[in-house]
Amino acid sequence: MTRDERELFNEKIKGIYAAIDANANINNEHFKTQTEILKRIEAQTTKTNGRVTELEETVHNLELQDKDHILSCPHGTRIGEIDRDLEEYRIAKRYPKFTAGAIVVVGIGVVLLWLAQMGVI
Repeated sequence: MTRDERELFNEKIKGIYAAIDANANINNEHFKTQTEILKRIEAQTTKTNGRVTELEETVHNLELQDKDHILSCPHGTRIGEIDRDLEEYRIAKRYPKFTAGAIVVVGIGVVLLWLAQMGVI
């Protein structure tokens, strides 16, 4: 190899090294950008997970309060009274033919009593 060929060869090698360094710098900048984005995503995910945990704890506490409320509700006796009052309505709703028959019998009885007092019968 002659001296000119060596110099040409060295220049080509330097050019290749320069291109590799340029690509490495570009890749490093790209990776830095990706790392920054990933750090922001991680920070936001951590905040979101914290908020979700707080909300889950709130829901759990509300569920516990709801269970306790059933036992300690001051309106529990009143609700029981209303429920007992509605039993007759539920029976009438469950047996509509019987209810209609009872109304007819009571109606006929009232009419007969009225007629008896009027002296018709």
